Amino acid sequence: MITHRFQLACAVAMTGVLLNLGAHAQQRPPLRPMSISEWLQAESNNANMQRAREEYERARFGTASPQPQYQQPQPTYQQPYYPEQAQIPQSAPQAAPQTPVQPQPLSPGQAPAYQQPQYQQQYQPQYQPQYQQPQPYPYQAQPGGQLPQQPSQPNTYQAPPNAVSKIERDMQEITPASSTDRGYYIAGHLGWSMAADAKFESATNSTEPATSLFAFQGEGAYGYKFANGISFELAGNYNYAEFDDTDGYASVFGVMPNAKVEFDIGHAVQPYVTGGLGFGLLNAEDPSATVTGSDSGLVLAYQLGFGAMYPVNLQTSLDFGYRYFGTSEADLDLNGTDYTADYGSHTLMLGLRHQL
Repeated sequence: MITHRFQLACAVAMTGVLLNLGAHAQQRPPLRPMSISEWLQAESNNANMQRAREEYERARFGTASPQPQYQQPQPTYQQPYYPEQAQIPQSAPQAAPQTPVQPQPLSPGQAPAYQQPQYQQQYQPQYQPQYQQPQPYPYQAQPGGQLPQQPSQPNTYQAPPNAVSKIERDMQEITPASSTDRGYYIAGHLGWSMAADAKFESATNSTEPATSLFAFQGEGAYGYKFANGISFELAGNYNYAEFDDTDGYASVFGVMPNAKVEFDIGHAVQPYVTGGLGFGLLNAEDPSATVTGSDSGLVLAYQLGFGAMYPVNLQTSLDFGYRYFGTSEADLDLNGTDYTADYGSHTLMLGLRHQL
């Protein structure tokens, strides 16, 4: 019961207060804007406003008292320090004492303002680096683009007499022959036929006379070699062998195209294989005591062989190899009797090839 009464009393009191405030608000005169002079008079005690007013008067009428000018301290520069050319000082440099700038007196009615003290730092370097003018290099260009004159010295070097031949030998060792002798060439070979044989057969008789040691093969060729080591040539050869039992002989003159393949093994020596096929003319005379007479016949001739090339210089190469030469059968008339004859030989050849 007491609580309800207390709450009712508080509500009545608050209502009275609100009604009183409303009455005062109705009696209060309405607000109006302030003039500039009233605003400046109200802000007369504001130091910031006072400084702004003085700046305005100074800018417009030039009547305000001058304000102190502040100067930005300028740094003092030193020469660059090079440790390799200067000595280390015994003690660190001491800075000069710092002296603050005294503030300017204020005019009447002027509010004090903060002034930043001005300091002037003075450095006293204890050492000065010593520089040396670099000396010009003896062969460096001088002003004006002129080189210094140097005393001329006589050339006392003399090349050895075999220098050119040594250079050629070195080039042949490091350069494969297959890459230096390509192009047209001529070649010549001569060899000993260590085994030559001729066989004669007729309808009633057959003989194979033994050949003497005087048996040989000669050859001449003209051809062209490509950079890949393959060469083609047209060769003419002559094979000859004497018989032991009689004064007779057998010979073949042939013309055939040959093909040769040389292999590059990374050395000056170039191994090769060769072969050819052509035509020949077989001649025979007095093969034995019972078979006499002489005749010749056309045959098919062929040749196979292998060997190695060694360059003597950049154009000439030495050729050492083996050849087997053979023919087909030829029809011969020996002393009125028809014979078929063929010829074959195994020959060791030595020759030269010269690049044109």
